[in-house]
Amino acid sequence: MTGKPHISESAFLVNESRARNVGLSRDRYAGLWVTDATRRLWEDFSREVYPYDDTELALRNRFYLEVLEASIRKDPAVVFVNLAAGFTSYPFLTEKPCRSIEVDFDHVCRFKKSKIEEWRRRSAVPLRDVEYLACDLANEHALGALSARLRGELGSARSVVFLEGITYYLERTALLRLFGILGGLQRPGSVIALDFWTPDADNHPVHARFRKFFAERFGHGESEYNVFDADLLRTIDGYEIVELTDIVELERRFSNERKLTAPQEILPERYAVLERRERNQNMSSEARETPATVFKVANLVQWQKDSVVSRTLIKREKGTVTLFAFDKENALSEHTAPFDALLHVLDGEAEIKIDNAPYQLKAGEAIILPANHPHAVRAVTPFKMILTMIRS
Repeated sequence: MTGKPHISESAFLVNESRARNVGLSRDRYAGLWVTDATRRLWEDFSREVYPYDDTELALRNRFYLEVLEASIRKDPAVVFVNLAAGFTSYPFLTEKPCRSIEVDFDHVCRFKKSKIEEWRRRSAVPLRDVEYLACDLANEHALGALSARLRGELGSARSVVFLEGITYYLERTALLRLFGILGGLQRPGSVIALDFWTPDADNHPVHARFRKFFAERFGHGESEYNVFDADLLRTIDGYEIVELTDIVELERRFSNERKLTAPQEILPERYAVLERRERNQNMSSEARETPATVFKVANLVQWQKDSVVSRTLIKREKGTVTLFAFDKENALSEHTAPFDALLHVLDGEAEIKIDNAPYQLKAGEAIILPANHPHAVRAVTPFKMILTMIRS
């Protein structure tokens, strides 16, 4: 992630994708950013890399927008912080306004602010309380200055922070530094929403074409992409995963069409929502009692419509114990993990695929997910499971 004075047309590809499918993205302002050059570049990208980009990025916008709207419904005084997401429209898309802070490179902030002010004069976008703060998130000194600036805002109100399309480009150390800073700023009940690519992406054909396209056209080397799995998110101190999903599940949630069905033909993007907890409240109060306390495991996590919800019970260097609740037909798409895991169904029925072989499990049954073997989980009925991951 390096700052450049020129804004490439690639920065607006997302907008063209969302503008092509406004019914799905709900981004009625996406087209304002699009030029003829953007449309030509999008056609090349669609032909050479990914014909479903308009569907996938519309779904991504819908995911983030609904997270923001849910946060505003829960607390109208919430502060929205959008970190290096480029030219998105979230502050202008919600029915109820909220305090919004856009953080990006200085030249991006200046360009974005000037365009928004121009559109406001033409009444093309509604009036919103948006502040623009310049920062290079990969620069430790700049990040420290941003932290000082945000402390008053985030310390006095709940906040929702978006890391959209940025986790791929930040080095691992910079990303973890950012999580640490947010953990020191956000109040309990605040959330972080993000998208990420798992290590499987390195060998995925669409991802390979993606890397080649941007390397040849814009000089983005493959080493610039940061990939990780959800296990990294479970190690972030002070946060708990409250939603974990993927692009296939988002299509099932938000669309009646089924374009994203073939794993080798879709860009395997995953999404998570992390909630800030009190430092000593990273697990349910029942689960924090002494080892002699008896509690009902399945009661510690509840189903949510069209969602996968998780709650960490134990998080240690050598392993984790995590509860999941899946609504019917929700799933974790095929992926691999570097460690063995034990999956135990507590309630309902699930289909587990390991190396593409299906296994039907009911309450009380369990299966071992071997390390480095592709596996997937699908809810046949609403079901709950406990996943024990051993990291040694």
